[in-house]
Amino acid sequence: NDRKVAWYHPQNLMFSVARQLPALTRLPVQWIASSIGKDPDFAIKRMCAADQQTAQRPEVRRWFQETFSGESMKQGPEGVIDDLQLIVGPWGFDVASIQAEVRFFHGLEDVNCPAAGAQRLQAQISGSRIQLAPGGHLMLFDNLPEILRTLT
Repeated sequence: NDRKVAWYHPQNLMFSVARQLPALTRLPVQWIASSIGKDPDFAIKRMCAADQQTAQRPEVRRWFQETFSGESMKQGPEGVIDDLQLIVGPWGFDVASIQAEVRFFHGLEDVNCPAAGAQRLQAQISGSRIQLAPGGHLMLFDNLPEILRTLT
């Protein structure tokens, strides 16, 4: 089942640690990033079928390796840790107060960040729109031209 996400999934491990022991978040983030940087299959095998297929493309595998062994972690894991804290904790403002035009683009099969999260945010922001597309977390690789057209 593509939607099965167990407690031992690395993403869930990071969320649990970020929520319950935020000071220790650095350890699982560094371990996961290091593991993906050495072997993209560490993450790919935990993805939905659509993402696994996309990730087999050489340019996507290269992106994985470069992202997780290079730039995203060059100055440490703080950026990823900040993202995790925003996912599991309060944002410091009411999203319903957002007045700007907001559009969400999300893969229906995403197990890393399920579409339900984007749908909840979209429901809270007046006038916002959501476009759900086939695919998962990597849907951007196949949908970028269409997404850019809708933004212009």
